[in-house]
Amino acid sequence: MEELIGLIQGDRQTVKKIYDDNFFKVRQFILKQGGSSSDAEDIFQNALEATITRYAKKPFEIETVFGAYIYRVCTYMWYGLKRNKKRNDQVRNELQATHSIEDKQIDMQDSSLELELILTRTMKLLSDLCQQLISMLKEEQSTEVILETLQFNSANTMYRRKHACMASWRKFLKADIQYLNWKREHE
Repeated sequence: MEELIGLIQGDRQTVKKIYDDNFFKVRQFILKQGGSSSDAEDIFQNALEATITRYAKKPFEIETVFGAYIYRVCTYMWYGLKRNKKRNDQVRNELQATHSIEDKQIDMQDSSLELELILTRTMKLLSDLCQQLISMLKEEQSTEVILETLQFNSANTMYRRKHACMASWRKFLKADIQYLNWKREHE
């Protein structure tokens, strides 16, 4: 309990003792799990901050040895980080693999000037967010850049928004007489 109180109060000696007594174990765990020393430092620091934040919201007592508690928090955070990374990788791979035939027809790189003009005109009917997202995907910007620029919470949100934007664009195209004529001519 004294380690928890010292951590909450920001006592330097207590915080140093917590690091000295516990960081090595956490670092070893994360390295064995395929992480880096930097990952271990981040996870350990985040676990201490989470403990302080949790205590500030609602004071609690640790039922076990403080070292065991902080180790458990670190392992939960590590597994959560790995799960999120895996999910983001899956979404990124899915984004690259989900171009349907209609998506390819909508691709702005099409050699037909007529189609490019139709696509440009109908794309302007979309919301600003959809226009930005489609442009960034076309430019093959990284998921991280898109998430930050458009302020999406997660790659899943970006994926869902991409499909909604593409569906709206297809709806505009299917209602566009010039596009329907072009499509009939090129089928």
